[in-house]
Amino acid sequence: MAHFVGIIALLSSRDWLVAIPAWEILNLSLYLLAGVRGLQYFLISALSTTLLIGGVAIIYSLTGVTHFETIQLTQNFSLGVVLVMIALVFKLGAAPFHSWAPDLYSRLSFSYTSFFTLLPKLTVLGFLILQSFDHSMFALVALLSLIVGAIGISGQWLIGRFVAYSSMVHLGYFFLAISSFTSFLFYAFVYGITLLAFFIGISKFTNKPLAGCLAISLFSLAGLPPFAGFFAKLAVLFHFNWIAIVAVIASTISAANYLSLVKSFLFNLKFSVTLAIPTSISYLISALTLFLSFNWLFFFFRSLVIGTLYLLFGGSYS
Repeated sequence: MAHFVGIIALLSSRDWLVAIPAWEILNLSLYLLAGVRGLQYFLISALSTTLLIGGVAIIYSLTGVTHFETIQLTQNFSLGVVLVMIALVFKLGAAPFHSWAPDLYSRLSFSYTSFFTLLPKLTVLGFLILQSFDHSMFALVALLSLIVGAIGISGQWLIGRFVAYSSMVHLGYFFLAISSFTSFLFYAFVYGITLLAFFIGISKFTNKPLAGCLAISLFSLAGLPPFAGFFAKLAVLFHFNWIAIVAVIASTISAANYLSLVKSFLFNLKFSVTLAIPTSISYLISALTLFLSFNWLFFFFRSLVIGTLYLLFGGSYS
């Protein structure tokens, strides 16, 4: 319950005096979930909080106020803004401050890994997009996350480490999408639902409907057409030129590893993790995954039909 309080308070805050206590409430709940196995995460989070408070203190010393808009009053790359940025990147587990994520995810149970991958990261990303950072600051972090994640995911057969490096690649897309709020929301929606379906599918892999759900989720995470992940990535990269080339190469490398993971799941079933899900619920989840993956077909055929009617009847059709 505490983590939801921290999430709501952090996303609704407009002042650093509210954001920092909310940040710590969220951190404390995550410390309890990580337990003894998350000692490294505890130390890294303590360091990120120190950097955050130090950065806010420097910003306050330059502006005299604690509202979020004070970032616009400082220089884009002032020490205070850089420290705040590093603290947020630490918490997200993006490159180059990512070393804690693969170790933590490989030590936690799968249900806790799914929680750490989804809610805290989406919360910090939501908080980040509310800030007034210069968007050029995100380009370097995005490129490093794409490259390090794509290289690191190769050969990771511990599922926790695989998920950590996979999420790093997607963090690169999130950082690129910050310049377009619509693309950011679309990517967050597709990524959140797809990753949730992946976690449920892998937790109950012996269930046939969820096995199909798992494969579709991996194809979508890899960004293969005609799945929803492809269009989410396309919406983000539409606004870039040479950075898009790096992102496509990183996605191609990641896709090869996703396909290898699908092959391993289908032909070498060695998973002992189970999740008691009724068959009816599993069919519902699979249907939802299929809808999210192929919903673009509805809009395609709708546009095709409307365009055909327009050609046949001219402007009289509406």
